[in-house]
Amino acid sequence: MSTQSSLTVAETFQNAQPDTILIFAAAAVFLIAVFLLIRCFQKIRTLSEKMKDTAGPSAQPAAGPLAEAQAPAKAAAPAAVRSDTSASMPDLQLIAVITAAIAASENIPADGIVIRSIRRSSNNNWKRA
Repeated sequence: MSTQSSLTVAETFQNAQPDTILIFAAAAVFLIAVFLLIRCFQKIRTLSEKMKDTAGPSAQPAAGPLAEAQAPAKAAAPAAVRSDTSASMPDLQLIAVITAAIAASENIPADGIVIRSIRRSSNNNWKRA
């Protein structure tokens, strides 16, 4: 049996080939397993969203002060949809909340307010609050 120091470079590479192939195969199997795991999570999320959509609203909102406080936010959403149909859902929710806050502070109905644009203020007073 020969020692490591007496082997040539070509013989050393030939002896390392099985180890290299084994390591690459293990890495490939691991990456495929991670890929399949991610796909499973995507399928689970898709199925849960479908189940949520088919279930629909299970309970009607209760009448009372809370329902009246939420009414301006619901009334503001159609105005936001009319002004920008390409806006994503969180943007519409943000516009509805801002419209409801303005309507509540000014004591006017929310359906009379139209938010045309929202931009960040350069004033940093809120950081000092």
